[in-house]
Amino acid sequence: MFTVTMMCRPNANLVTKAAIDALIGAWGGRAMTWLDPLNAAEFEILNLPDTQWTAWADYQSMGIDVVVQTTKGRRKKMLLADMDSTMIRQECI
Repeated sequence: MFTVTMMCRPNANLVTKAAIDALIGAWGGRAMTWLDPLNAAEFEILNLPDTQWTAWADYQSMGIDVVVQTTKGRRKKMLLADMDSTMIRQECI
């Protein structure tokens, strides 16, 4: 099983339901979950698609990143960052 994540730059609002549904339909995806409405979403697929890189290029031209990764083991338990601004939009002490 694989998880497909679609995302764009913050607040660009490019990850539309239509863009997601097109990829779900083409790749036989399961129900979509919004991670950040209009900016990031994910869905699962059973097999790695033959058209992964063609679709990636097409979505890149629209300003959308498409990441396909194995579902098992993709959730992490720790985030290590050198600065607060890696995780939030401001510096703080």
